[in-house]
Parts: sequence; C-alpha cells; structure tokens
Amino acid sequence: MRTKKALVNSFCAGFLEIVNVIMALVVPKLIIDAFGSETNGLIVSITHFLGYISLMQAGIGNVIRANLYKPLADNDSSAIKAVFHSGEKFFRKLSYFLILYILILAVVFPLFVKGEYSFVYVSSLVVVLGLSTLSQYFFGFTCRSLLMADQKEFIYSLIQSISVIISILIASVLIIKGFGIHIVKLVSLVPFIISPIILNVYTRKKYKLKDFDINNNIKLSQRWSAFGHSIADFVHRKTDYFVLTLMSTLFNVSIYSVYSTVINGVYSIISVCASPLQAALGNIAATDSQEETNKKLGFIEYMIHSISTVVFGTCLVMIDSFITIYLNKSDDVRYHNGVFALLIIIAELLYCCRQPLLSMIMVKGCFKDTQRGAYIEAGINIVLSVALVTKFGLAGIAVGTLSAMIFRTIDLFIYVHKTFDYSSVGRIIVRYLVTFGSIFIVYFVHLNLIDKSNLSLYMWIIYSAITLLSLIILILLSSLTIYRKEFFYLFACLKGMIKKKN
Repeated sequence: MRTKKALVNSFCAGFLEIVNVIMALVVPKLIIDAFGSETNGLIVSITHFLGYISLMQAGIGNVIRANLYKPLADNDSSAIKAVFHSGEKFFRKLSYFLILYILILAVVFPLFVKGEYSFVYVSSLVVVLGLSTLSQYFFGFTCRSLLMADQKEFIYSLIQSISVIISILIASVLIIKGFGIHIVKLVSLVPFIISPIILNVYTRKKYKLKDFDINNNIKLSQRWSAFGHSIADFVHRKTDYFVLTLMSTLFNVSIYSVYSTVINGVYSIISVCASPLQAALGNIAATDSQEETNKKLGFIEYMIHSISTVVFGTCLVMIDSFITIYLNKSDDVRYHNGVFALLIIIAELLYCCRQPLLSMIMVKGCFKDTQRGAYIEAGINIVLSVALVTKFGLAGIAVGTLSAMIFRTIDLFIYVHKTFDYSSVGRIIVRYLVTFGSIFIVYFVHLNLIDKSNLSLYMWIIYSAITLLSLIILILLSSLTIYRKEFFYLFACLKGMIKKKN
C-alpha cells in the first residue's frame, strides 16, 4: 500500500511538474519577446523577494508533518485535528505579516531597481504578484502538509495542475493580444488564488476538521529548532537572486532565471520521487524498527541517486544547446555561461542526492541536533556568494552554492550514520563515485566527440535521448554489479503491485 500510494503521488506530482516546467519555459519566453529581458528579470526579482517571507515559516511545514506521521498511522483523529489547527493558526498569523511585508516591499523595492521603470510601475507589480503568495499562506499550506503526511499529495497536485494549465493559457493569450504586464500577471494569477481555497474546503471536509475542540490545541514540538533548516533552504533558494539584484544587473538576474528554470525543471523530477518517498518513510519510521527503516532509506537513496544521475547528467550535457534553441536569437550570446552551468548543476545534484538523508532527519524530528549544520551551510552560501559575485559574476554565485552543498552533504551523512547506524563511509563514497563518474564519463564523451552547436530542435531531442540512454545503461550496469539488493528489491515491489492489481 505504501508503494502504491508513493507511485500514485509520484505520477500526479510528475504531471504537475511537467506543466510547471512548461509554464516556466513558455511564459518567461513570451515576456522576454514582448517586454524584454529586463522586465523578465524584474518579475523574477520581485517574485523571489516576495518568497523571502517563507523565512518566517521557520520550518513549520516540516514540523507539522513530523507531528502528523504517528497520529495518522494510529488513526488518532483528535491528535490530527490538534496538529492541523495549531499549524493553521500559525499560518493565519503569518499571512498578516505577509500583508505588511508586501506593502513595505512595494515602497522600498522600487528604490533599488536599476533600469527605466517608474516607481508606480514597479510598486504596483509588487502588489499584483503578492496576491497569489498571500492566498497560499492564508488557505493552503497547512492543508498541503496534512495531505503530504497522509500520502495523499496527489489531491494537491491535481488541483494545482489545473490551475497552472489555466494560468498558462490566460497569460499566453493576454501577451499575444498586447496587454500590459500588470494585466497579464493579475489575471493569470487568479487560478492560483482560487486553488488553495478549493484545497482548504476539501481537506476540512475529508478529515472532519470542523469538529474540533478549540481547547485541545497543542504546541508543535521543535518549532524553533526547525528554524535552522528553514534558513538553509531559504538561503539556497533565494540568496542568489538577492545578491544579483543588489550587486549585479537585472540582465544577469534574467540569465540566472533562464538557467534556473531548466535546472529547477530537472530538480522537480527528483522532488516528484522524493516527496512521496519521504511520506512513506515517515509511515515506516512510525511503525517499523530502526533496522527496517534503514533498509528502506538505503533503497530510497539508491532510487534518488539513480534518477539524479540520469536527469542531471542529461541536463549538464544538453543545457547549452537548449539555451540556444530556447532563446531563438531573441537576445545576444551573453546568455551562454558554461562555467556557471557546470558549477550550479553539480550543486543542485548534491542538493538532490542528500534529500533522503534529510528526509530521515525530518521524519524522526531531529531538528535541534542538526540545526547547527544548517546555519553553517547558510553562512557559507551567503559569504562566498557576496565575496565572489563582483569579480566572477554568475560563476561566483555558483561557487558559493556548491561549497555550501558539499559541506552540508557531508554533515548530514555523519549525523545519520552516527545516530541511526546507517550505511558505512566506504559505501557512501562508492555511491557518490558511481553518480559523478557516470555523469562525467558521458559529459566528456559528448564534449570531445560530438558537436552540439547550432542544433535543430529535432536533433537536440535525438542527442538528448542518446545521452539519457547512455546514462541509463551506466546506471543499470552499476545496479547489477554494486546495488544488486536495491535493484531486485525494486523489481519485487513492482511485481507485488502487479499481482495485487490482478
């Protein structure tokens, strides 16, 4: 049942990520063509500055899920309601701070924007883009946390997928018809304002959350201990845009956003698998022994490493030629930055590969013991990015991110290894050697033997398929020689599901 739920969630989350990637590619391209790269950079900067309010979550989403795994496994309705309403109370308060933050940002942000944009133009755009974020905090976050913990994230994925598709259609039509960017963003955000309201109504009805004794409220454990993890993730996702906006140009922000769109699309493939597997791991940790939990964690780590190798390896080989096709000469060659692409892709690969270890910490609620490493990760990222961006530009930003990823990956493994007696140092070294070795073998073969300049879309697809197949073959070879247990366990799970279905 856990495997079946994980696959259903993965399939629906995968569909959501596909439409998200389509939106991230189609809408910015239309904006660049219609309004210019600087306007696209402005929108990206505003969106990420609005995202800074996520710092105030202090990791509460992870804490909510950690507190829900056992009540859900025990079918303890009273405890489920208590955790949900505690989380909802927190997010309602946070939404009021968000309103204040949007108003302050609308006044302050235009003062730091470089370019020929009026104060009113930028300020009103901040308010428009802030509406969707406000709706998510006021109605959606706690509901999604509950569904994720109960391995029912597919419901959120389906609702959100419909919203994204509608938004793409609205934005495309309005841009083609020649409407201004404010109207485009305002109208296309309406589906994202409505979707969390629908999710809230469904969740309350499904779990009978209205039948709740208000005196049964609880304090969520380790709420402030999770703050460090929230800081680290916040810095990883937001610092680069912040530093580029203040210390570089909107054009560099636009370049970063184009590469980031592709890399985030690749990351989303990993998250499709990782998120449902974390929920399954939470259920396992709540009901099974530590030895059994470690076995499942090893299998999850094998899956994430294998998928990461294939998708990030293909991305590394093909991203430069993709940028050429995507822009279609709509801007100049300054969008190409091979060193930055190499460094940031390796950094994101490490970020994905460490997720199973982080999942173990989350489901076990070990926030306090691991917060120090999270703070150090954030510090490394910020200090190096600020120190290097002026001289090295985007490559300097990538060095800061990569250095932080290397430190935290090692830190997480040491903690999980010592605390839960998980894996061995030699085995984890072999795992990373297989991952990076497979990628760089294919990368250097393509770099030295295949000319990918001036590819047509058709030939790009062909070369991408060849790269993907090459990496899959290498992963299969390593699975049959090094990871035989994990490989055959995967087949056993799939076989069991097919028999049960029949």
